This record gives sequence, C-alpha cells and structure tokens, in this order.
Amino acid sequence: MKSRNHHLSTYNLMADSTCMEDLSRFSRLQQRQLIALLFTVVFCFASLANAVAQCDLTLTPTNIDQPTCGANDGSFRVEVGGITAPYQYTLTKSVGGTFVLQENGTLLAGTLTFDFLTAGTYKVMIAKGGTCSGEVTVELPQTALTLTPTNITQATCGGKDGSFRVEVGGITAPYQYTLVKDVSGSPVLQENGTLLAGTLTFVFLTAGTYKVMIAKGGTCSGSVTVELPQAALTLTPINITQATCGGNNGSFNVQVGGITAPYQYTLVKDVSGSPVLQENGTLIGGTPTFVFLTAGTYKVMIAKGGTCSGSVTVELPQSSLTLTPTNINPPTCGANNGSFNVQVGGITAPYQYTLVKDVSGSPVLQENGTLIGGTPTFVFLTAGTYKVMIAKGGTCSGSVTVELPQPSLTLLAPTYDCATGAFRFNTCGGDGSPITFSAIGITGPTTNPNAFVDTELRTAIDAQPLLLRATQSGVTVTYVWNIRAQCPVIPSGGALTLLAPTYDCTTGAFRFNTSGGDGSPITFSAIGITGPTTNPNAFVDVELRTANDVQPLLLQATQSGVTVTYLWDLKAACGRARLGAAEPDRQLRVSVLGNPVVSELIHIEVNGAGSQPLWVTLVDQQGRRVSEERVDQALATQRLSIKSGHTAGVYLLQVSTPSQSQVVRVLKTQ
Repeated sequence: MKSRNHHLSTYNLMADSTCMEDLSRFSRLQQRQLIALLFTVVFCFASLANAVAQCDLTLTPTNIDQPTCGANDGSFRVEVGGITAPYQYTLTKSVGGTFVLQENGTLLAGTLTFDFLTAGTYKVMIAKGGTCSGEVTVELPQTALTLTPTNITQATCGGKDGSFRVEVGGITAPYQYTLVKDVSGSPVLQENGTLLAGTLTFVFLTAGTYKVMIAKGGTCSGSVTVELPQAALTLTPINITQATCGGNNGSFNVQVGGITAPYQYTLVKDVSGSPVLQENGTLIGGTPTFVFLTAGTYKVMIAKGGTCSGSVTVELPQSSLTLTPTNINPPTCGANNGSFNVQVGGITAPYQYTLVKDVSGSPVLQENGTLIGGTPTFVFLTAGTYKVMIAKGGTCSGSVTVELPQPSLTLLAPTYDCATGAFRFNTCGGDGSPITFSAIGITGPTTNPNAFVDTELRTAIDAQPLLLRATQSGVTVTYVWNIRAQCPVIPSGGALTLLAPTYDCTTGAFRFNTSGGDGSPITFSAIGITGPTTNPNAFVDVELRTANDVQPLLLQATQSGVTVTYLWDLKAACGRARLGAAEPDRQLRVSVLGNPVVSELIHIEVNGAGSQPLWVTLVDQQGRRVSEERVDQALATQRLSIKSGHTAGVYLLQVSTPSQSQVVRVLKTQ
C-alpha cells in the first residue's frame, strides 16, 4: 500500500497547514510585505519537497501461512519499502468489527514478521518521525477442517468388534473429539476426550450409525457420520447323517458365518406341526453339532446381543427299512425242519420282530420278541406262507412274506394194522391236487388212501415186499414196503423160511434170519453180501451199502437140498434217498448203537450234520409220534438218546437237518 505522501497531488498543497494559511492571507493583504510573502512561499515549497523526499512508503504482505483450524499457528510478513528502520509498527485484529491491538513496537532492523496468529482480518500500521505513516490489511484464512472415515471394519452379527478411524485434516493435535451413536433417533454418547497425537481410532463398536465431532479453540469444529454395517448371519447345514429307521443316531452340524462365539443356540423339532424344544444353550467355541437325533424336521436358531438372530431348517431323513429273505431252507417231507433268515437293512438292533403263519387265510403267531443283535433267524418251521414284521421306535416298521414250499410228492411208510389188515397210504408234499394210489395185492388205482391188504398176502410167510404207487399231476412216486419186516409171520410148520435180516446200516454188519427147518446145516448166499456159506453173519459191501440206486437183493437159504428166498430192500431198510450233490464228508449218516433195542432208550450216532440244527423223531407203524429230540447245533459226530416205544415192534427213526434226512427202522424187543 502506498503511504499518504506518495504523490504531491494527493496532498494538494495541504501537507503543511501553516503554508496554506499564509497563502490565503497573501491574497487579502494586497501585496503588503511582498518580501515576507515570497519568503513564505519559498519556505513552503522547500518543506513540501523535503517531505516527499523522506516518505515514499510501500507495505506488501508476504509469506502468508494460514493457521490450522482453531489454532494460533498462522503467520505472515510485511515487506516495507520507502522507509528505513527504525520505525514504529502496530498489529491489530478485527474482532466483532473493531480492530483490537495484537502487537506493537519499534522495528530496529529486518523484516516485519507476525506469527502465532489465529485466523482473521489483521491491519498492520507503520509510522516514523511524525511525517511518514501507512497501513495494510491482511486476511489470514483458517485451514478447512476435513474428516475422512477410513479402515471401516464391520461388526460381526450381534458383536461389538466393529471399528473405524477418522483421518483429520486442517487441524493439529491436541483437539477435542466426541463419538455418539444414533439410538432410536437420539444421539447417545459413546466416547469423548482430547487427542494429543496420532489418528482417531474407535474400536469395540456394535453396528449402527455413528457421528464423530471435532472441536478446537472455540473457532474450529466439524463432524462426520459413519455407517458401521453388521455382517450378515449365515447358517449352512453340513455333515448331515440320516438316522437309521426308528433310531436316534442321526446328526448334523451348522456352519455359522458372520458371527463370533459366544452366542445362544436353540434346536427345536417339528412334532405334528408344533416346535418341540430339543436342546439349547450358549456356544463358547467351535461349530454347533447336534447328535443322537431321530428323523424329522429340525430348526436351529442363533441369537446374540439382541440385534442378531437367524435360523435354518434341516431335514433329517430316515434310512429306508429293507427286509430280504435269505438262506431259505424248505422243510423236508412232513417235518418241521424248515428255516430262513431275514437280512435287515436301514435299521440297527435292538428292534421288535414278529413271525406269523398264514393258516386258512388268518395270521397265526409263531414267534415274537426283541432282537438284540445279529440276523433274525427262524427255524423248526413247517411248509407254508410266513410273514416277518419288524418295528422300532413307533416310527419304523416293515414286513416281508416268505414262502416255505411243500416238498414234491413223497410216499412215506404206510400205516398198517397187522391184525386187521387195515392199510393207509401216507404221503407228504405235493401240489394239493388229487392223488391216485395203487399197489398190487392191496388196491387198484383209487384216490382213497385207505384200503385193506388181502388176507392171503398178509398171512403168507414168504410175502415179498410190495411196490406202493402214488400219482399226482401226472407224476408217479413209489415206495417199497416190506410187509413181512413190519409184521413177521411165524410159520406153523417146520419148513425152512427166510426172515427179514438183521442189518446195521452204519457198519454194514448183516445176519441171515430163518425159522423152521429140519435142523441140518443151512447154506446162505446173496450177491453183494456173501457167497455160499453156513455162517449167517456177513457184511454188505461198502459200495453196495452206500449206493443210492441199489436194487432189492435176493437172499437165499438152502437146507437138505431145498432153497428158499427172501427179497430184501437194502435202500428201504436204511431209509436212504438220493442226496444229489451232497459232499461225501457232509452226507448224513445215522447209526443205531444196538439194534434190536432192548432198553427204554435208543442210542444213536449221527455224522455229517456238523454245526447244523438236528431233529430226531421216532414214530410207530401207524405213523404216530412216539418221542422227539432236537439239537440246535450238532457236532461233527453227534451222539444222543431218544425214548423208545413201550411195546415191542418195528419203529421208524427219522433224523433230519435243514438239507438232508435219513430214516432207520428200529426193532424193539421185550
């Protein structure tokens, strides 16, 4: 700024008031005292020239440094021209429209410098010698306050682990800060204080809207709003293991995201449309894991801090129950030695089982109970239709039907009354269609199983074995019945007669039996047993006694040149039937230890039934059951005893396993 005496025209001859008055006076005195006037004019101009020469003043503000917001760290300089130090200076500041002294003094040398200034309008005034003065105005602006949120870390769901910083510009520490949070529309103080250094950092925050306010020195303030979001809660079911049928061994985990432990969890199950609490608590760490669950619809609910909650539904399926019949062994003819297993899947023991049999269209209970372990196994069954029912826990049940078929039609030993000749064909198995019976000497083809043996046949001492026939659906089966073995006839005269031999099916020991005769030596012979010999004891060849297709043997006895014969059916005597592809070491072999039997017990030895169930039944000639024994798991060589009949006579001993059967005739004597 230029000083007031920079140009002469500015002053307009008014720089010296005395000079002006003298000139005015000169105009009125009409040139009196001319010399004095001229002297005055010369003096006036000399004074003006001297004043111009002493004060050509310029004031130029430089190095203006604006103060930071609210601080007194502003400064500026004033370059002063047209004057030399020393001179007087004065610094004032406009406060409410009035300039207030800030500083004054005499500058002896150097540049006018003003610092530690707050923002505002300043005026610098310079004066020297009463003849030179000037002033300049300086605007010292305040640095703008900037607040920039940074490093915003969202809070986990329901957690107080959010944080952020505020980068503050245009201000220097220390300054005051305040943090408030919007709660239902009202600001709630969270934190305040004075920051001495560093960056404003706020931690341990829940989600919400925050406001940071900065203030300093009464002249600087500002605020910034920060939205601190909450992480989304995610619930993902994993490791779903379905429950077995009716079991409580299902399980699953829930992968929880957007939240940190501890938090509350609740597990409910949908029962008939209503939620039923299963489990709840606080998870301190790890993954929510739910075990020992039955099948159904579950809901897992998570909550924390009153602001975070979520749920997920989990379908826990139930394994399908599968029932598969295995190891089906149909019973042998007329026996209760059928068996089968049921392979059960999709369920674990223990569970309840029930076995019923269809009898004339109605289910008849055979067995029930609880299976603790293993496979359901049913034994000692007759032919028929069975149903196995499995149940567990009220939510799992199933059934399977098993057919134990009747064996093919088989002729059994007939029922015969030796005294009356009453005769009955006995069969087992078959398809249920009519059966036609016939036997020479008994009856022609008929569907009536009851008949009478001709008187001549039943009284003939030398009556030969009879071939019984039964035909069903075009298939004929036969049975060789030895009437004399069942009902021996003691000859009334002395003629030699061959009787049924004594034979041990196991060892092959054989003895010719005769009655009558004249007392002279008897010569015995039979192909496959012995050549002519007077010794009645012999052994049947091994090949002959083990062959399944052996034919009846003709026994001969000769005395005094007279030969009598007897047709002996080895196969019928030992009840041997073709066993197909049975392994030799597993073929069923039955030996009576002492036959004829004289005691109340029949002692037998069984080979080839190792580890299998074994049934032993003794029946009389009329097919009536006399006694019965059972072994659940036979030894490789099994010995046992069974009660014999009270009366003397011929009995049939039937020994059976699930896959084989043997019939042995036993003679009981008094």
